[in-house]
Amino acid sequence: MEVPAGQGKSRIAAGIAYLILATSDVPVYMVYPNKGLRNRDEREQADLFTVLHKIKPDTKKRLHYVVGIGSVKKPGECVLIVDESDEVMFKNLKTFWNKINKEGRSVVCLTAAADDKYKGGVEEKALKTMGFKVYR
Repeated sequence: MEVPAGQGKSRIAAGIAYLILATSDVPVYMVYPNKGLRNRDEREQADLFTVLHKIKPDTKKRLHYVVGIGSVKKPGECVLIVDESDEVMFKNLKTFWNKINKEGRSVVCLTAAADDKYKGGVEEKALKTMGFKVYR
């Protein structure tokens, strides 16, 4: 999903994570390109998830804030919510594909710029090849 800079990608990601954690037993990985964004979101979202952890204590063990797609270690079913996904994805496209292309994996990618805006450009081709649908 393409969301302009400063327009709430972190809130959208937190809302999606909250709903998944509250309504399922699936682990959720919040994936970031760097520690700064990860730390900021973990700190700013703490109150929201504290409420959920009180209602459903197991959610604390299922919510993971990680830097880079390579930090997702759990095999099997999980949801990956990737902030600044273009940066995470194109840092190493093969690693990204290998991490998301597994049975039971669901992926939500959020970015301010889903592709390079060139018809037939490299980023557009990569998104299409991986089967991503771009929402603007």
